Amino acid sequence: MLFPSFFFGKLLYSATAAYKSGQYTEADGLLDKALAINQADFEANFWKMRVAAMKGEYQTAIDLLGVCKKMKIAAKVDKLFGPWEVFCTNQIIQPTVEGYHPTWLDEKTDELLLFYQHHRDFGLMDIVWAVLLFAVLLFSLLNFYHFFLKTWLNNSSIMPDIWLLIYAPIICLYYSRKSIVIPNIYVLLQYTVNKLSELLKSKNFLVMCGVIIFGLMRIGGLGGDRGINLPHIVAAILAAPIMEEIFFRGFLYGYLRKYGKLISWSVVTALVCLSYGWSVGYWNVVVSVICLSVYDNEKTIIAPIVIHILNNQLDLIIAMIR
Repeated sequence: MLFPSFFFGKLLYSATAAYKSGQYTEADGLLDKALAINQADFEANFWKMRVAAMKGEYQTAIDLLGVCKKMKIAAKVDKLFGPWEVFCTNQIIQPTVEGYHPTWLDEKTDELLLFYQHHRDFGLMDIVWAVLLFAVLLFSLLNFYHFFLKTWLNNSSIMPDIWLLIYAPIICLYYSRKSIVIPNIYVLLQYTVNKLSELLKSKNFLVMCGVIIFGLMRIGGLGGDRGINLPHIVAAILAAPIMEEIFFRGFLYGYLRKYGKLISWSVVTALVCLSYGWSVGYWNVVVSVICLSVYDNEKTIIAPIVIHILNNQLDLIIAMIR
């Protein structure tokens, strides 16, 4: 199931790239191959409609708009349909010069599609769901360890790392599926790579990375390391940042931001600090504020995740050489 989805995504991504470079015939062929894998995909049908419109096949484009409107997602993305329907209908009634390219329509559509793919509105129930999953998974793992693993696994400190390694991908999947138009896994990976490239060109983001590096080097790390082993390294550097950022900056801040920056930042930072218990320090406050700042400025959850990964990785390195 994963490999067809990945291959489908690669075809879709290549088709959109061909479309944006004006190679509509090539894009059409790639979309046909993608639709042969998943005929019910909204994005593939919508891009197929755009290709038909640009090739002057206006009735085909209108028919494909009809296909898109019958899909469950249609009611949530109705703003995408109207301009294209008007454009194609007008072209049938009164054609303009051959090869006419409505750049404004393409730009507005791309902007809306990106919004529908990566904008998420979170409610109180999303936070409740994440907390309940957190508690149930932790309780289950602790009981599993107590009844089945305790006799031959002496190191119980590894359990929090195992819990993180399981919980992080689950909450990450839930976060990605909260978008209106759910991005394909290949398209999502390409988006992540592109965003990382953009972040490396952002002066504000690089300054914040510098603050993290200088600050941790200055205080000599946070200390309190549980021991260096592979599960802990992966959990600390990758799983923990993903989990914490998606929950605190994604779900919680996504819900609280409507109450204003002062309240939302204060509540999120306070709860972040509470989650660290006795090990909390002023540096946790600094990192939380930095993560909130880059999230607001860069408009992507990838930014605070990278900051958090950098912080944890550097702290782990300091702990290892100390």
